[in-house]
Amino acid sequence: ASSRARERATWAVALAAIAPIAFWAGHRGSSDHNRQAVRFNVSPPSGVAVTSPSSARFSPDGSTLVFSGVDSGRRLWIRPLEALEARAIPGTEGAQYPFWSPDGGMIGFFSNGKLKKVSAGGGPVQVLCDAPNPRGGSWNHQGVILFAPSGDGPLLCVSANGGAPTPLGALDRLAPERGPRWPFFLPGGRPFLGWLKDEFD
Repeated sequence: ASSRARERATWAVALAAIAPIAFWAGHRGSSDHNRQAVRFNVSPPSGVAVTSPSSARFSPDGSTLVFSGVDSGRRLWIRPLEALEARAIPGTEGAQYPFWSPDGGMIGFFSNGKLKKVSAGGGPVQVLCDAPNPRGGSWNHQGVILFAPSGDGPLLCVSANGGAPTPLGALDRLAPERGPRWPFFLPGGRPFLGWLKDEFD
């Protein structure tokens, strides 16, 4: 059972990493049959460490990478692929688990027990709602953010403009030890991908 759980967790992590890139690649022009894979390294600035694979996300058009990095503290860093290095986004101290708005103009993230958002170009950070022990979020075209505020509770929905979050329907009836996390909206805004807690976080 432990081996099967580990295998499910591994595939779930791989799927979450691949899905946004696969969606972008599939919508770049299906008539072009001569596309080739491009492989390259994206290194953080000197003295900056990426906190985890789950802390890095490509923008919907695949042109920009945002990640949570640590130097003197943890914050968001943004790297357009046409640029030579990443830059820190002011006001994002303590940030983790970033995710993009569908148009690529905004970035949602979690910091200091709150769900927040900031413009990809920088600017004031807006607090949307509480998220005491977050486990990922996703943003759809209808202006809804789906997120896991903790490791053991239900998924919640909140307006991208902020407000009081609401539980996501039937999943809020799962036992506390089976709290869902790491949601990801599919094209069109619903349904979504996600997986449940097992022995792995």
